[in-house]
Amino acid sequence: MTGVEFKALDIEQQVEYINTLLQEGDSVDNIRITLGIGKNFIGNTFKKYGYALDRNINQYVSVATIATNVAQANRNLIDKPKKITNTNTKDDKYKALETEIEGLKLQIKDIYTLLDKIQDNNTNVATVATIATSIVHSDIDNLDAKATVNRNFRVYKDISNDFTKFCSDNKQYKVQDIVSSAITEYIKKFK
Repeated sequence: MTGVEFKALDIEQQVEYINTLLQEGDSVDNIRITLGIGKNFIGNTFKKYGYALDRNINQYVSVATIATNVAQANRNLIDKPKKITNTNTKDDKYKALETEIEGLKLQIKDIYTLLDKIQDNNTNVATVATIATSIVHSDIDNLDAKATVNRNFRVYKDISNDFTKFCSDNKQYKVQDIVSSAITEYIKKFK
């Protein structure tokens, strides 16, 4: 069909022809190009006569049909009984508080355990805190400090800057201990 023949059809026949091609998988742009008609001819003509493209079904339908479908959908939503759920009940809040209290109890128990170690071993608090928060892997303690090797690695500049700052913030550890510990931890994690 040519554009002249298409334009000679009445509006219902035009809509039917376009919808048939759309059902076959063609697009509006391809149909327009095949017919040799202007870019907006189909859309403007159909709109003028009360038709619009329903993208859900990829068909031109009358605007009255779309309005009826929307109204029906809205009516269904309104008529549908609403289920009201209140998730902010007092029971939920109490359960959350109980869980938080249990977590705090465990932390207090850990603190008492550390205090007992201080009294038993007659050590100071700083030593126990250092032991509890050591960043060096425990496997590093068993290694011979004299049996080391030099290795050169390329790392990203941002990571190098972060590592340098980390080492300066943790001067109580040797750089070789930090690197060895990090590598050991990585190997164990991804082994």
